[in-house]
Amino acid sequence: TAARQSVVVREVVVELELPDNIAVAALEVRSASARVVQATMPPPLGICFEEDAGGGEIVVTEVLPGSNAEKAGCIVTGDVLRACSAMIPEMKYPRTNVLLGGGGRPGFRRVLFMVPSGSKFRASVSFDQTMGAIGSNARAGDFDVTVVCERRMPS
Repeated sequence: TAARQSVVVREVVVELELPDNIAVAALEVRSASARVVQATMPPPLGICFEEDAGGGEIVVTEVLPGSNAEKAGCIVTGDVLRACSAMIPEMKYPRTNVLLGGGGRPGFRRVLFMVPSGSKFRASVSFDQTMGAIGSNARAGDFDVTVVCERRMPS
């Protein structure tokens, strides 16, 4: 019989825009010793990411000296990117305009982008989508970027 592997889940709370835009995500991590770390920093981050298509994940390969990521002090080489903040376009309607049938104006909404991993990871596509999500924070008006990483303890 095949040994049954238990699933370890870590819950993370990400404050995207206080007071009312808070995301809660449940992340399946590799082992009970894994930690989930998060950092919020302005772009450019100064983090080099690489796709590990064999493992189906995106890994931090370098934190550049003097970068915003190094100043934040939370992200280290070997961390696995699990989520990041992103900006999506949407129409904003002031309350009075909605009641009076008026039009809205274009704007952005900050969301938590869950990085595809494991069987949901698609080589090249998942990496490009994730880097686009990180970049959307700067394109929408230089918003800080929040990254959520899994830090695995050496076996």
